[in-house]
Amino acid sequence: MINMKLKKSNLAFLIFILVSGKVNAQPYNIIEYENNFISLNKNGKGEIDIKKGVGKQIACKINDWSKVFYNGGGRISLTTDKKAVLVYPGNYYMELNSMLSCDKNGLEMHKINYYKDNISSLVDVNFENRLALALIVVDAQAGTCQAILSKFDEDKNILSGKGFWKESLVGNQTEIDAFGLGDNFYVGKISANGNYVSPNDLDCSSDAFPGVWDIKEKKRVVFNDRHGPLSIDKKCKILMSGKKTLRELQGELIE
Repeated sequence: MINMKLKKSNLAFLIFILVSGKVNAQPYNIIEYENNFISLNKNGKGEIDIKKGVGKQIACKINDWSKVFYNGGGRISLTTDKKAVLVYPGNYYMELNSMLSCDKNGLEMHKINYYKDNISSLVDVNFENRLALALIVVDAQAGTCQAILSKFDEDKNILSGKGFWKESLVGNQTEIDAFGLGDNFYVGKISANGNYVSPNDLDCSSDAFPGVWDIKEKKRVVFNDRHGPLSIDKKCKILMSGKKTLRELQGELIE
């Protein structure tokens, strides 16, 4: 059985929602995958609704549900690699394939262990490369966060640039080194190929913060609009999709 006791991090994120209003006020959302519409059940605790196109809707039981999510509320997000559905807040997920083929045995909740998983909440996961992107609340009133990028079961933050959590600064994390969230908590993404990460809004401009980072080189990605017909935003999206390389898009890396 999975122990899903309410942790301090979860409480901080719940306060963050109430105080800052940075996460969409609607406690339920719908995600779509190949004409399947998935959402947490508004009435039954520990159930997820799956509607296949205009056809039948089924309610699938989630095993090991806990009082953390007692009333059935909560936001969910499909990982960029389309392997799992994350449940907010915390570090738990359900496998997408198991969800789409749900039967009377219900769904299992799985946990990912990563650096500082006890004080953060998952934003995206890349299972092939065993990468977890998570956020830590720095200031609930100001609505600011810092990012964690960690390998599964490892105890370090891969990146240490501006906007990323630094253990050495615990208690002294500055507001200028933290970023605010828009209406979507799950806006941060790991690229499809696991080479790049964007902790917040996708932005590859020279003054972006926190911007898009090359995970291996530990440097920030920058494009300009002087090379070719594509805009910076378009180049950034193509890079994150894995369809073209940084060199092909004529980008550069900066410290």
